[in-house]
Amino acid sequence: MKATAISLRIMSLGLICAVTVIGLTICCKAMHKTVNASALETTSKIEMIEKTGGWTDAKDSELTEERLAVFNKATESLLGMKYEPVEYLGSQVVAGINHCYLCRATAVSPNAAPHLVRVYIYEDLMGGCTVTDIVEAGF
Repeated sequence: MKATAISLRIMSLGLICAVTVIGLTICCKAMHKTVNASALETTSKIEMIEKTGGWTDAKDSELTEERLAVFNKATESLLGMKYEPVEYLGSQVVAGINHCYLCRATAVSPNAAPHLVRVYIYEDLMGGCTVTDIVEAGF
């Protein structure tokens, strides 16, 4: 009788161990899926932020008529420096569009040496254009 009771306890312990291992395996797989889904969700949020607020390099740097029109509209009232756009660098979608142009800047004075700058322009939703910053290109 004692041998039967011991055998029963051993079988019960084996069954408990088997159920525990199966339960842990299922739990680990579920946690792995949750971690992967969470990482994917974080990546998607980062990609979304980059698309809506990050700068996008221009696929081509061509100074199209539309890009030149934005540049000319924004810079028409600037005095003291002449800004000649060399290429279009990129844009940023906000409540409107921020544009970035690489320009040759020359002071309006005799013998002034030109230098490269980045000109940032904000184009609002109504078509208004404003220079927001001019930064030395620093190449």
